[in-house]
Amino acid sequence: MANIVATKAEEKATAEAYSPVGRPMLMLAVICAGIFLAALDQTVIVTILPQIISSQFIPLNHVDQAGWIVTSYLLGYTVAMPLLGRVADVFGRKRVYLGCLLLFLLGSIGCGLTGSGTVLGIETGLPWLYGWRAVQALGGGAILPIGMAMTRDLFPAERRTFAIGVIGAVAEGGGVLGPIYGAGIISQLPWQWVFFINVPLGLLAFALVAALLKGRGGERGVKVDWLGGLLLSGGLLLLTLALSQKTDDPVNPKLFATDLFLPLLIGAIVCLALFVAVQKFG
Repeated sequence: MANIVATKAEEKATAEAYSPVGRPMLMLAVICAGIFLAALDQTVIVTILPQIISSQFIPLNHVDQAGWIVTSYLLGYTVAMPLLGRVADVFGRKRVYLGCLLLFLLGSIGCGLTGSGTVLGIETGLPWLYGWRAVQALGGGAILPIGMAMTRDLFPAERRTFAIGVIGAVAEGGGVLGPIYGAGIISQLPWQWVFFINVPLGLLAFALVAALLKGRGGERGVKVDWLGGLLLSGGLLLLTLALSQKTDDPVNPKLFATDLFLPLLIGAIVCLALFVAVQKFG
């Protein structure tokens, strides 16, 4: 009985700490705005890839270089999801959500500056785009799990399934609509504006979350498992890199796509095995 009372008291305290100025449904819509924006940028690249290849003068025999624009986002997303969700538990979900949203917008600005010559003495070519896509993904990859955790705090137990379902639908919808969204923009503007348009939309979402959601500190007695997080992220990162390797000869493919495939795969297996060992015996 005492445990039930304590649990209800904790839920009440959490709800009060996260209670929005308006209704929870309004707050859910605001959280979903950031999630939708990040989801759009996962797939928007599909439509604008031909324009990027053309603007960066990538020859047909090296068109695989453009694949790293997609892979770099996937790598950043892979690292962010398992690590930053726990960071939000420790340092406060609202604070980390807003920080990740700003990181996503910073990455969007960097991507939009691709092909503009030099910035701070750095050439804004393909490597520049790879790097800023990864930065964008580090922010975008954390928005979804943190948004789900914030929603859990906003709604009572009997309504959480509905709220989390809405977030899942928004994330999937953003992924589906990404190519259409990109096509609409590049029909009127250069492809860089696909990223620049994120900035005003993201700042609006930032302002609404900052204004409507009461913040609180992190959970007491909770620590970030940095070693476990780094092992899991590193393992998934190496596995993603291994699976992204392409064969040099598609007509007569080798057992392994490239010489890097096997070392990357072994590294991924070692990291993931160490992660399991740390979680079980650490």
